[in-house]
Amino acid sequence: MIFQDAYQALNPLHTMFDIVAEPLGSSRPVENGKQLVERVGEALAPAGLNPPG
Repeated sequence: MIFQDAYQALNPLHTMFDIVAEPLGSSRPVENGKQLVERVGEALAPAGLNPPG
């Protein structure tokens, strides 16, 4: 188990989209913004979260 301090792990200035999009865009480069929005939506769906509108 790895304990993290949420105040240090998450930047309150970033939106949830930014936090999820950063590793997704780094691991596989995207061609455009629409593709990144689709990837973030696919990553959020299994957690029961709505993708950004």
